[in-house]
Amino acid sequence: MLRPSRPWIGGLIFAALMPLAARAQDCPAAPMPEVTLERAEDPVEYDFLRNRSDLNQMGAKILAASRAGSTMYVGGLTNGTIQSDMSTDLQTLMRPATDSACLWIANIHIKLHYKPIVYVSREFTVGSCYRAAVLEHEHKHVVMDETLMGSFGAQLQQAIQMAAQTDGHLGPIRQEDLPDVSRKIQAVLEHKLNEMMDQLSTEREVKQTQIDTPEEYRRVQALCSNWP
Repeated sequence: MLRPSRPWIGGLIFAALMPLAARAQDCPAAPMPEVTLERAEDPVEYDFLRNRSDLNQMGAKILAASRAGSTMYVGGLTNGTIQSDMSTDLQTLMRPATDSACLWIANIHIKLHYKPIVYVSREFTVGSCYRAAVLEHEHKHVVMDETLMGSFGAQLQQAIQMAAQTDGHLGPIRQEDLPDVSRKIQAVLEHKLNEMMDQLSTEREVKQTQIDTPEEYRRVQALCSNWP
């Protein structure tokens, strides 16, 4: 299951702004920011080198959170990680006469990178019914992740678009404040990105737990006889 790795950057925008009347007069309406989303999904990586004790230790937290409990085990583990990255293009319009500038977000590029690793106990040899049964179960976790990635991408893109429209256009701003304000605008967008990634993590935990049920484990165990 996913435990997303990502930085947490938060903050609120605050800057020395000119009066509202001057702002309306000096800064034109900003164009709609363009938000693009790139999805990258690695092929499934397989690890058949660890024994069941190793996998029990690796999957202790996942099994403890599962309704199946830590006593039910099918000899496999899926670790799918999603990493997010975002780049922002800020544009400025300088106002030399008033030593001020207008600032807005022009483009945002988001990348979601999914990397799944499936672990199967080395006790289950190549070509055995046991390895095939475990792989069939673990692939359900990968498919669930890929499905969630597809639906989540549109939600993320829309959320970042709204944040950019709401908080991504400021001015007039004193030119000396531009670097600080630029950093704060990007921090607001990073905060929204991480907020959405937390939402994804919560949804994934629910969906993945629904796969690891006592009924599913019994089904997998019934596929083969005399499990080693």
